[in-house]
Amino acid sequence: MPKMETGYKKACGAYAVIFDAKKEKVGVVPSGSGYRLPGGEISRGESELACLMGTVGADLEIAGFLGKAAQETGARSMDEGLFYLGKW
Repeated sequence: MPKMETGYKKACGAYAVIFDAKKEKVGVVPSGSGYRLPGGEISRGESELACLMGTVGADLEIAGFLGKAAQETGARSMDEGLFYLGKW
């Protein structure tokens, strides 16, 4: 992950990677620009798991943490995603 300099606006989200029974496909949801993983932006004071349960649903079971990724999304803006293995 690039070193965070002062003055960057940072957004952080939590997302579930949910495979089908054969582990051949990953579940996605429609978005304005195509498709994305289920999940969303973490609100101030909210935990990653609370965010996932609130956006994906209480039926989601978290099987483990997969990792995180960050990308610069514009001038002085950085987005970070936390990814969890999910099961229904």
